[in-house]
Amino acid sequence: MRALAKPGRLFRGVYMIDAAGYRSQKTTSIFVLEGSRRTAILDTGSKSSAEPILRGLREMKGDPDHVGYLLVSHRHTDHAGGAAPLLRGLPKSAACGHPYTIDALGDPAKINAAAAAMFGEYGEPMEPITNPSRLLALEPGQVVDLGDLEVEAIHTPGHTSDHYCFYEKKNKFLFCGDAAGLLSPTTLSTTPTTFLPSFKYEPYISSLRKLLRYDPETVAFAHFGAVSGEDAGQIIHKSIATLEEWREIAEREQRDPDALSEKLWMEHGPRLEVFPIEFRRLAFGMLAMGLLNGLPGAGD
Repeated sequence: MRALAKPGRLFRGVYMIDAAGYRSQKTTSIFVLEGSRRTAILDTGSKSSAEPILRGLREMKGDPDHVGYLLVSHRHTDHAGGAAPLLRGLPKSAACGHPYTIDALGDPAKINAAAAAMFGEYGEPMEPITNPSRLLALEPGQVVDLGDLEVEAIHTPGHTSDHYCFYEKKNKFLFCGDAAGLLSPTTLSTTPTTFLPSFKYEPYISSLRKLLRYDPETVAFAHFGAVSGEDAGQIIHKSIATLEEWREIAEREQRDPDALSEKLWMEHGPRLEVFPIEFRRLAFGMLAMGLLNGLPGAGD
């Protein structure tokens, strides 16, 4: 298993673009699948990511008119926020995702308010997509046909209830969005995405186990990069093991959010490579709160 952290062509028909999320390089990666009939872009980054994505598409000599689908993993602004400006630059495309994602793309007011409250200046607001013909809801298991490439939408709730991963069968390419955590390419470790308010432990770990049914040779992350090789699926096993470890730490810390945040930061913080440096410590506070809120029995 090796890390892929350099934007550009990964292999035939598959490209990675640095979407410059959180206004920083190497925090948000989106992926382009170039089929014989249509091209799909996997995730859209934040609103400010649209220009880096369009620039990356030009650099790979992609045809804007060939892009038919923006496959959005879930409704958070750092994944769905680039959809509206990208649609303006990609005239023959539609934004696609879970029905809840599509609802948020059409009316993002609640998502924008939550992002601003949690992330401050980094919570870039989404623009609404007002033309319903540019929105397409995908049902779980639905396959998007790109010609010689087919992409399956895999429902993977846990990080959010509407989360989809996308699996391209020919290249055995699995895009995880946030379902498998945040990737640290230099250590080949992951950080669980246990953010408030939507994280739920049981569906999160069940979704990871669902992904083990696939046989990927490349596992790609929204934050940041990918791993590749015949043993690429081992990164999913690592994600499961880390989440189970976090649960054990939370139970030892007696569900004290400050103590948990400090413990997670000390043991896992040095491995976190995404997010601006000044934001990383704050992120662990949010991860700790979300973990506690999403553990079984937390609402009892």
